[in-house]
Amino acid sequence: MADRKIKENLFTRLHSSFFWRFFSSYIILFLIPFFTIIVTYNYAAHSIEKSILRSNSNILYQFFSNVDAAFSEMSTIGKTLTNSTVVQQFAFRSKADMELPSVEAYYLNEAVNSFKQKEFENICIYFPEFSRVYNGRNGLVLKDFYLTYYKDVATEEEYKNFLSESVTNYKTEIRSVNDDVLNPLLGVVFSQPASRSFHGAPGITAAITLSQDTLHQLFENSSVHSDGILMVFDGENKLLASSHPMSSDILSVYDGEKEMYYGTYQNQKYVLQFFPSQVSDCMYASAIPVNIFWEQLNNLRLTSFICILLCVLLSGFLAWKMTKVNYSPITGMIYTITETTGTVYDNKKNEMNFISDVLTSSFNEITTLTKKIELQEDTLRNNFLMHAMLGNAIEDAFDEERDIFLQHHIALNSDMFGIIYIFVEAVDESRLGDVREKQNQQILQFIIANVVQELCSEKHQGFLVPVAVNSYACIINFSGETSDSSRKADMQSVIKKSSAFLGQHFGIEITASLSGIHSNLPGIHKAYQEVTEAFTYRFLYGKGSIILFDDIQEKCFSFTGMEDNKVEYLLLSFIKDSSCMQDGRKIMEELKSQSGISSNSSLEAIACYKYDLLIRFSRVTHQIGAAQLPESNALHASVLAAGTFTEMQDCFINTLTALRQYYQDSQKNFTLCDQVETYLKNNFQNPELSNIMLGEVFHISHAYLSRMFKMQKNISIADFLYKLRIDHAKKMLETTDETLESIAITSGFLSSSTFIKVFKKSEGITPGTYRKLKQQ
Repeated sequence: MADRKIKENLFTRLHSSFFWRFFSSYIILFLIPFFTIIVTYNYAAHSIEKSILRSNSNILYQFFSNVDAAFSEMSTIGKTLTNSTVVQQFAFRSKADMELPSVEAYYLNEAVNSFKQKEFENICIYFPEFSRVYNGRNGLVLKDFYLTYYKDVATEEEYKNFLSESVTNYKTEIRSVNDDVLNPLLGVVFSQPASRSFHGAPGITAAITLSQDTLHQLFENSSVHSDGILMVFDGENKLLASSHPMSSDILSVYDGEKEMYYGTYQNQKYVLQFFPSQVSDCMYASAIPVNIFWEQLNNLRLTSFICILLCVLLSGFLAWKMTKVNYSPITGMIYTITETTGTVYDNKKNEMNFISDVLTSSFNEITTLTKKIELQEDTLRNNFLMHAMLGNAIEDAFDEERDIFLQHHIALNSDMFGIIYIFVEAVDESRLGDVREKQNQQILQFIIANVVQELCSEKHQGFLVPVAVNSYACIINFSGETSDSSRKADMQSVIKKSSAFLGQHFGIEITASLSGIHSNLPGIHKAYQEVTEAFTYRFLYGKGSIILFDDIQEKCFSFTGMEDNKVEYLLLSFIKDSSCMQDGRKIMEELKSQSGISSNSSLEAIACYKYDLLIRFSRVTHQIGAAQLPESNALHASVLAAGTFTEMQDCFINTLTALRQYYQDSQKNFTLCDQVETYLKNNFQNPELSNIMLGEVFHISHAYLSRMFKMQKNISIADFLYKLRIDHAKKMLETTDETLESIAITSGFLSSSTFIKVFKKSEGITPGTYRKLKQQ
């Protein structure tokens, strides 16, 4: 009994001792921030690990889209040149004719020049039967052409092999002229006979190479980490181009199914991503060092360690201070709990206030952390949806497809999806400010997301994913009980209402394209391919339109070409005939009709029509001598820069109108100079006749009249007037005995001395000597 009392007293004394109070305070003060740090670190580590495969895809996709755009333009140029009637007719010339300058060679060079762009190193037409190459400047034999343009970047054998690796099935194959993957010269080659109906017709080869500077600039402008590597492979898995030295062995892990892998090369671990080209046979790849993604985690580890150390020291100091003033944190916590339940507790008010402040701060931190977690969840969901659209979503780790959606906080209504692609054409900056600024970009995205997703939620659910600057994709997950026809109608209704609301309330003008309806995760990728393909028809439909993928499926290649004589006759008739009442727009409509272009034409047909028109306009411009006209010089650049078919047509119409005005002004100038010539012949005997007097007679500046007369007649007004007067004086010297004074006055000279001076300067002898020679 006594032992028990001693133990209880000892426990009571220990419990109330300095050490016990210090230990209990220390544990409570240390645990809360310690666990907060540990939870934050573990969540960040988990998030970084999940984002390794997703962090770089959007940037890489945009980069490879730019490269694809260049290859697509090269392909269109090659196809158009090999089908050009100018090129095909030139191929039937003899070898001897090839070596001589000709009008046909001039038109051939003009046809090539109409495609010249700074992005392309060289655009040329090669005639294998004659071994001659034309590139818009001259025509050279193949060996001389190689020595002039390619000897510094490739061997002669390499260039010959490049030209011989041509295709005839119109499949775009990307090849490299040289074997230097760090400084490659990439190009495409298209070949076909000059006539498909004539057996044994000579061959035509069009070769277009991409500028090395352009490819380097695409590499440098990408936002990939400086240690990341970008690569381009051809259809045979040969490495064509690389931003840094890299072995083509990286393709050994590629099985053609997944598009993201891990690989180790030269003791460095990489995340590998593969993107097949949409327009050619090539494959794009990127290799990003894994340690780049873990740099943030390394910094977080150091930060967490420092925070824990500070937590240990600060908690110990606070616990010692509290123990010194006989403070018990447990009592304070109890008081806080009783305070929240309405219990009155008057003891140790200072302790309650301190703990209350700590708890309030902790709750605020938890709220902030919760918002960050929600934001990260949105980011992860958008990354997942972006990968799903690109076809990169990983399904192997999940038993059911719905699990991968639930993993990213998406509860599906059904397995049916559709996509609306939205591009912001214009924004009222007085309402939203400059959308090039990041903050205003976020506001713009917030507005579009809320409007579109709210309209989707009336029957279905939608998720807006930013694709690029001012470009968004809204993935719609349909409710299960609707049919495909009603789903398509709902998509159209959503985008029409969104477009009207955004324009009315925020001044936002959008262009949109709509996919078909597809099922399951692969269907998202299929739908995204459809909306991107449909959006390319913005060129044909115009800005602010809504383009359905179903509609563009009905488009066909309807370009039939235009007969040279008919086109040039039509254009020249409009330019030269001032009585023609048609305007330029009607002429362009007639050219469209002759080319077979209609509202049902495909983009490929429109591209052929565009380039063919450039060639025709170039011919007509040179025929009327208006090559230096500003509108003519700017036509090619303005047509290529046109964003829509209407803008392209306007470029041609403006140029056609300018050519007509130029020609009419030229004709007026000729007529005026003829009138001046007639006036001088009838009035040369007037000694007061001068440039100033002519300007007053014809109501025009005498200086301008003098320059125009000199340009049209190749002689100045003064010299022409003296010639008329001298010719008249010579006739009088030959046929009359009039005095020199009388002849001078009759011929329009003010005095005989002036007459003698001018006559001697013109004929080399005096009037008197001239009379004696003629009379003898």
